[in-house]
Amino acid sequence: MFRKLFDIFCGLDMVINNFQNTYRKGIGMERQDIRNALWQFLQDKINQQNKPFHQIKSFTRGSIFDYFQKNFTDWGEDKLNKIILWEEIHFLVTANVLFIGDFGDTNSGTPWYTITEFGKECIRNSNILPFDPDGYIGKIRQQIPNIDPIVLDYLHEAVACYGRQLLLSSTITLGTASEKCIILLIDTFAEAIT
Repeated sequence: MFRKLFDIFCGLDMVINNFQNTYRKGIGMERQDIRNALWQFLQDKINQQNKPFHQIKSFTRGSIFDYFQKNFTDWGEDKLNKIILWEEIHFLVTANVLFIGDFGDTNSGTPWYTITEFGKECIRNSNILPFDPDGYIGKIRQQIPNIDPIVLDYLHEAVACYGRQLLLSSTITLGTASEKCIILLIDTFAEAIT
């Protein structure tokens, strides 16, 4: 049984590598770089549009792509970059940071996007972590370099669940990470007093 699962995972790894090799033409951007740049684009939009919510001008998908082509030399014609950007935009829509359409125009849809009031608050406060599990884990690793890998895995999962509005799953997973930390604390304390 274990061998079959292992073979399946190895097969998936080959599929992923093949997919990346097919779409990667030259040097492209990493997902985290694309995510950070997208947040910067949204931050720029908020700064340009420091207006009440009902006065926010929406933006198009094309303006996002133009921003990337203008500001990043390694953006290029890399298909995987574009796929990742689409995924990140979709993630922000499902996380209620963006909504599809132009505010005030009930007939609009894609390619228009508008930053939600919730999204504006997150962007203004630079509180992107619930929508950036990798960035959150990176900050935790900087603050606690020797963190237990199991705790890190559960924290990553908790933030990912939170970003998808799976609040019960997020709290249970965060509780599991906390429980592991308490067990490590108890073990360390027991070793210190013996």
